[in-house]
Amino acid sequence: MTPESESLDLAVQDHPAGRRELTGNRSFLADVRQRGVRGGDVSELFHENTKLDRRYLNRSAVTTDALPDGFAVVEHDYHGCESVSLPDPEAVDGDLGALLDRRRSVRDYSDRPVTKRTLGTLLGHAMGPTAERAAEPYDETFRPYPSAGGLYPVEVYPVVVNGDGVADGVYYYSVRDHALRVLDDGDEALAGFTDAFMDADFSAGIAADSAVTFVLTGSFPRIKAKYGPTGYRFALLEAGHLAQTLLLVAAALGLGGVPVGSYLGDLDEFLGVDGVDESALYTVPVGHPETHE
Repeated sequence: MTPESESLDLAVQDHPAGRRELTGNRSFLADVRQRGVRGGDVSELFHENTKLDRRYLNRSAVTTDALPDGFAVVEHDYHGCESVSLPDPEAVDGDLGALLDRRRSVRDYSDRPVTKRTLGTLLGHAMGPTAERAAEPYDETFRPYPSAGGLYPVEVYPVVVNGDGVADGVYYYSVRDHALRVLDDGDEALAGFTDAFMDADFSAGIAADSAVTFVLTGSFPRIKAKYGPTGYRFALLEAGHLAQTLLLVAAALGLGGVPVGSYLGDLDEFLGVDGVDESALYTVPVGHPETHE
């Protein structure tokens, strides 16, 4: 048995969802104290297998014609669903320095709802196209945050918990149309949403008390077609860029938000994505901060 197979055999077990569990239930505290992690830690496997290498240059050359930069036209968009047009973004005031100073992680929210106009302003400024450039075979679109190859694999699903002018429910944001696609706004639309968060007293409470939670998912085939496994790493980076943009625009509007990562795989099922080709990467609850006298 090779050293590699010995390390991968540790705590490997079949998982009902089909993935390989390489960590079991053991603690990594001792490994950290020894300044090293052994035993087939899945983070090491991810890190090593998503590094760029010179073979990427060959793959990039092959895909240049079929998947040019700016190919953001590849999107779900849920065209068959009802569409709710959003108002054009209103101008926001505040210089960057002031917004950076003002941004705080807000976990306590008032019961004020989020309006359709606020959603339009927040999403329009955080994600809306800022410029376009003619290119073949598709025009190249730019947004306020960077994306590897201009492919924009991160999708946004607003889950409205307390809306005004927009029904509580689950939506997909269509960047090109500046509209919400209605995925579910029925009486049971939010059933199971807070249960998809790990800590019932903390994370689930934040999502339940916020006016809207933006769930950021990764559409992995779109980015992996060009970059291979490294595309997964790029999708994670992009989710961070977009989350910060959402938070800064929220701060400009007098709203508060906090990124929450302690959600379960159940969130994919709630959204109706398969968890493989598309899966939740980040959640950003946003609302009006509760004022404490």
